[in-house]
Amino acid sequence: YGAFLEIQPGVEGLVHVSEITWANTPINAKEFFKLNDEYEAKVVTLDKDSRKMSLSIKQLTEDPWN
Repeated sequence: YGAFLEIQPGVEGLVHVSEITWANTPINAKEFFKLNDEYEAKVVTLDKDSRKMSLSIKQLTEDPWN
């Protein structure tokens, strides 16, 4: 499904598997992300009412298929 990244203590956002990489092969979030490693991600959606945040790692790089 994806992985939750902690932005700051008590604030998390979801990186869906489709937003991890541009690769056409399925990605296993458990294999991609390592506990306590730091990642850069773009905030894609932010819903303050439901306190949900969607993040993307792949959108920080150019689409290689375009």
